[in-house]
Amino acid sequence: MEEIYINKIIPISTVDGIGARVSIFTQGCNINCLYCHNPETIKMNKEDLEVCTLYNAKTLFEHIKPYLIFTRGITVSGGECMLHPNFLYELFQLIKKEGKTCFVDSNGTISFSKYKDLTSLIDGVLLDIKAWDKDVFYKLTGSLKNDSLIDNLTYLSETDKIQELRLVCIEDYVDVYRCIDGIKNTIPNKYENIPLKLIRFRNNGVIGELANHKSPDNKKMQEYLDYARSVGFKKIVIT
Repeated sequence: MEEIYINKIIPISTVDGIGARVSIFTQGCNINCLYCHNPETIKMNKEDLEVCTLYNAKTLFEHIKPYLIFTRGITVSGGECMLHPNFLYELFQLIKKEGKTCFVDSNGTISFSKYKDLTSLIDGVLLDIKAWDKDVFYKLTGSLKNDSLIDNLTYLSETDKIQELRLVCIEDYVDVYRCIDGIKNTIPNKYENIPLKLIRFRNNGVIGELANHKSPDNKKMQEYLDYARSVGFKKIVIT
């Protein structure tokens, strides 16, 4: 069995998908968002790994099994958990045998369509929309944008795997309006009834350039909400 580093486990969370869930944060990410609230999960150097625990799917399952009775299932986040598709496949098989659901929180840079066996075990994807324009994406994440977001929106909507679309709203750093338009234009027959979560940027836990950056005010968040409604989104939540 593959072993990976787990940064932390929240036995019962109510913010990572429907209902109470066990939230698992894998270590290591392939991008470096300026607004990341879990920057300690990004790196794979010695100092960061010292706070992690090494698990294979079976040992992690045994660790979280006592919590499953109180929850609907698990949500695996990160870092970027889709860097470990084989691990997720093994873990989700064990979770499914308990009659529980498996959610994935992903930054959208890795194509789920390349891992169809894994995707078949996933009950819902919390898909983060980082930015739409390539230059904005690079400024925000430090990485070049690939075609995986388009692929994921298409494939996951066709297979009804998108639990919600997540969009962090921060002026001058995220092209919120273009993201909303991009989603609509990519999946024009699906987007209306997919939940869209507009997340107000908060600097809690953020380090670096945005550590002291202000959150969008209520007026700006209302503008984003009104725009999403105007293009046809029906299930919108502001947090």
